[in-house]
Amino acid sequence: MTPASVTDISLQLQLSPTIRIAPATPRLSIVIVNYKQWRNAKRVVDSLLQSSLVQSGEAELIIVDNAARPNKLCRRLRQSKKVSISSRKLNHGFAKAVNEGWAQSRGEWLLLLNPDVSLAPSFLDALNNALSRWSNEKAAGIVGFRLLDRADVVQGSTGADPSLRRVLAGLLRPRSRRKCQPLQASEAVQVSWVTGCGMLIRRECLEAVGGFDPDFFMYYEDADLCRRVRAAGWQVWHDPSLELIHHHPLHLRPVPAHLRLMTRHSLLTYAFKHWPAWQFKVVCRLAAIDAIARRLWSSLVGRKRSAKIFGIQRAMANDCRKGFFHRAYRRVWQVAQLQGRRHERPRKPR
Repeated sequence: MTPASVTDISLQLQLSPTIRIAPATPRLSIVIVNYKQWRNAKRVVDSLLQSSLVQSGEAELIIVDNAARPNKLCRRLRQSKKVSISSRKLNHGFAKAVNEGWAQSRGEWLLLLNPDVSLAPSFLDALNNALSRWSNEKAAGIVGFRLLDRADVVQGSTGADPSLRRVLAGLLRPRSRRKCQPLQASEAVQVSWVTGCGMLIRRECLEAVGGFDPDFFMYYEDADLCRRVRAAGWQVWHDPSLELIHHHPLHLRPVPAHLRLMTRHSLLTYAFKHWPAWQFKVVCRLAAIDAIARRLWSSLVGRKRSAKIFGIQRAMANDCRKGFFHRAYRRVWQVAQLQGRRHERPRKPR
């Protein structure tokens, strides 16, 4: 190649603003844990693929599919070179799935998104600007977002560290305010924890604490992570300039027996790790009493399957109280697998 040719190519690159060289390492890794929500997951991914951040290679997309089954929407997404899909045959819960996505990621920051969220067209552009700001805040380890419902009403997305007193007091509040509280803030503020349905995590911070705790099957793993992050010297922030619409939060839908079992197990796991021993034993006994009452009521109204699951909840709570945590986790895991297979059975025609 002649010197003139080299000069011509250099001049063309300078005069062509549309020519962008993809970075060797993305700045952002977007991880979505999917569980039988391919329609929602594809909707979120389609909106992300339109952003310049993804198109330029500055952001990568990773989907971890829990309890994967053949799905035409999944096959379509696999055709995109911008999307990486990891399929797990069994449902091992949210925490382990996030850790798998984190292990595959390369970005300086990790963005966790639920499939049941909606993003404004400008979300990733706003996030890209925020990344520069938060990267300069060297102590910022986790950043949460403002969550809205479809009517633009602010949802709870953060709260104080769970404690026995707060758990008991929460029984007197509406479900929407038991664990999370809506935060009316106009500027970024430090908080105790933020919900995992939309969470930005610095890779260095996640590495420092070893990722999400796999002892949690589902729920409370976000509060646990934020507590461990703060104990390690990092900060947790809520940034209201970044907004998501969250369509199906737990507090806005009925809680069937299998989900109640998971929430109770996660609360007991959190209590064992962070509360005094006597408080842990108190909440174990309360979970067992709750299971007895719900099992009795389910039997009276003819809900045999729910009654059986509440019987498992009682056994799980007693396992935790006695220190048999592996057995307690196994009970929850088995119910989750059975529930997944139950949803796959063809429905009888009416």
